[in-house]
Amino acid sequence: MVFREKTTVKSLKEMLNEGTVAAEDVPAIAQQAAAELQAEIIKLVPKHFQVSVRYSQGLGRSISVHVVDVRKESIKVTWHNSENVIHFMMHLSDNFGRSGAVAKVAWERLASHDQKLFPFRKITANSIEDASKKLVAWFKKNKSKIAEAPAEYENENFFGRK
Repeated sequence: MVFREKTTVKSLKEMLNEGTVAAEDVPAIAQQAAAELQAEIIKLVPKHFQVSVRYSQGLGRSISVHVVDVRKESIKVTWHNSENVIHFMMHLSDNFGRSGAVAKVAWERLASHDQKLFPFRKITANSIEDASKKLVAWFKKNKSKIAEAPAEYENENFFGRK
C-alpha cells in the first residue's frame, strides 16, 4: 500500500493575495465568489427583484449575474419580458475559450434595458474577489435607483426609451 505524502494546500485567499491563480484553481475560486456575490446582491436589491449568479464552463469559463424585476405576471414565464434586467458577465478564459491562469479580470454589462437609469462602467481588477467587491460597491451606490425603477415604462419605442 502506498500512501501519499501530505501536501499543504494554499487557501484561496492566500493565492489571491499572491496574485497568482493557476488555471486549475479558477473553478473553485469562481464558484466561491459566485455564491458570496449572490448573497451580497440579494441583501442590496428590493424583494421584487430576483438574483441569479452562476459560474459556468460552457464555451469558456465565466461568471454571470442576472438581476431581474419580477413584478409583472408575464415575467414568470421568461425573464426577458422584464422592464428592468441587469446582466453582468466576467469572462475567465481567452477569446478562444481556452482556460488559463487569471491575471486580470473584468465585469462587463451585457444587458440593461435602461442605460441611463443604471449607469455602469466596466470594472477591472487583478483578482476575481476584488472585481466582485467592486461590483457589490456599484450595487450599494445604485441601491436607491434600482429600488425606484418603475415596473413598466411609458412611451417605449423599438430602440429604447424616449
